[in-house]
Amino acid sequence: MTTRTTSRTVEFQNAFFLRGMASMQPAGRYTVDTDEEQIDTAYGCAFRRIGTWIWLTSDLKSRGAMHMASVDPAELEAALVVDARTALRS
Repeated sequence: MTTRTTSRTVEFQNAFFLRGMASMQPAGRYTVDTDEEQIDTAYGCAFRRIGTWIWLTSDLKSRGAMHMASVDPAELEAALVVDARTALRS
């Protein structure tokens, strides 16, 4: 089965937390990767999302060590909307 990964950068103006994270994350830019698998349909081929991950800094002492946390794409988008609204009020 064919899979593909797409990456994008998101930016939070405020600290944030999503389910599955160990702690609050600081404001900043984050890379989000989405893996999709190809599926065959009656109309041709399509892709179905199989996972979305955000890259996080492991901790301040590890000097750039990163790890991925699985995130719900809808929860991530909702958090970005709330963050943008909050940034506009400041």
